[in-house]
Amino acid sequence: MYKELCKKNEPKFLDISIIVFMSFGLLYGFNGVLYKIFNTSSFADLFTIIFLTFLIYFIIRRYIMTYKYMIIEDELIIQRKIGGKEKVLVDININQIKQIKEEKSNRIKKNMFKRNIFWNNCKDKSIFNIIYSEDNNEIEFEFQPSSKMMNIINKKMTKKLVNLNKKDEII
Repeated sequence: MYKELCKKNEPKFLDISIIVFMSFGLLYGFNGVLYKIFNTSSFADLFTIIFLTFLIYFIIRRYIMTYKYMIIEDELIIQRKIGGKEKVLVDININQIKQIKEEKSNRIKKNMFKRNIFWNNCKDKSIFNIIYSEDNNEIEFEFQPSSKMMNIINKKMTKKLVNLNKKDEII
């Protein structure tokens, strides 16, 4: 069994400052538009508080979310952990993997919203794309494992290929 965590790097003061100023600017504009629409402060204030609550929730969630990658025998398991809650996102047998490729950059791609992204911009780690088959469907996801984990996955995949070749020779 091998496991590792991919967590968001600690935010810098500049990052937090930019997020706070952008949030206040967005709230100020949002509040101004609501005052024009409702002509009363109670509705505008209520919607602003609700909007601020959602904004804070998503910002905090982004910084406390971690991904746990595990290999148990021939299973690759990816879990998302937010606070104390863990959710299994992917649980596949390594034999199901059709293709693994390293992403050269993490810029936005055309089909980015069609794939699952299970990484948090960890420093010094490459992003990998995995395509696997499940129920006659090809599913694609991105994750950011260490080089040690990728070596383990590659060894298990080459072991699978060697075993398949041995079966072909027997027949």
